[in-house]
Amino acid sequence: MKRLTRILFVTDIHGSTPVFMKALGAASLYKAEVLIHGGDIIGKYLIPFFKSNGDVETEIMGSKRVLKSDSEVQAAEAEVSRIGAYPFYTTPDEWRGLLQKPDSMTERFVSLAEKRLKSWVETAEQKLKPLNIKIFLNIGNDDYKSVAKVIEDSNYVVFPNKKIVMVDEEHELLSLSNTNITPWACEGDLEEKDLLEILDELSSKLEHPERAIVSLHCPPIDTKLDVAPRLDSKLRPVYLPGGDPQMIHVGCSAVRALIERIQPLVGLHGHIHESRAVEKIGRTTCFNPGSEYAVGLLSSLLLNLSKDKVESFMFMSG
Repeated sequence: MKRLTRILFVTDIHGSTPVFMKALGAASLYKAEVLIHGGDIIGKYLIPFFKSNGDVETEIMGSKRVLKSDSEVQAAEAEVSRIGAYPFYTTPDEWRGLLQKPDSMTERFVSLAEKRLKSWVETAEQKLKPLNIKIFLNIGNDDYKSVAKVIEDSNYVVFPNKKIVMVDEEHELLSLSNTNITPWACEGDLEEKDLLEILDELSSKLEHPERAIVSLHCPPIDTKLDVAPRLDSKLRPVYLPGGDPQMIHVGCSAVRALIERIQPLVGLHGHIHESRAVEKIGRTTCFNPGSEYAVGLLSSLLLNLSKDKVESFMFMSG
């Protein structure tokens, strides 16, 4: 009987606590031996909460709220956590000041992002360690590099970025958080030539590339995994005459070159939330499970691997 390794792959959680907790639950429920997160793990912004005459005032996704009880405050905080943002208790004067000081705003943001991520890591240790489920958490191009230390400080959760680590006795895992240049000029964006250099160096350390799993945040270019709307100079979608958005390939040529050259067993990708898909590049099966973090849904991939074959897979949402 073939020895199978069951992997649950998720990506682009973007700070959503319910989605992360669902990933931990799904790993247990579906008896995964390994949980891999493929990048973009922290949220995107702060939402100010102002205390005023015993109430708390805030605005969530364009809806102004006056919270008059502890239960209303807790519900609002949970809603903010679901969409991957961070509730920030402040005053109108402090908030106006922070809006004029981007560096100070970033400091507040990173502090709250690290605090939430630390609580996630601790919960993962508590829930998965007793079940002997391995967990690999990576950052993405949209994340501040400094938050990686929260993961690195764990004695159980593995930070795999720019490393070769063993998933099991047969399969090595090569991971990279960076992507090609995006319109948002993220900290983890790199030129294609720099990405190719990093990937070439990493892949040279693989002992069995034909059995390797490559978890590369950016998908390979010109596939079903990398299709996204074209944006104009103001980052607005460009629409065709019929009203549909114009879709283009935005993936990474360096990632595709690596996959074509070393032909790993599996490619695990994310970055493009709307491009849930599977595609073969030569003998390599590449996956992007997509992301619906903003509505609290977990998009995931359940993967069964034998030594040198993808035995089965299933995309899941819930």
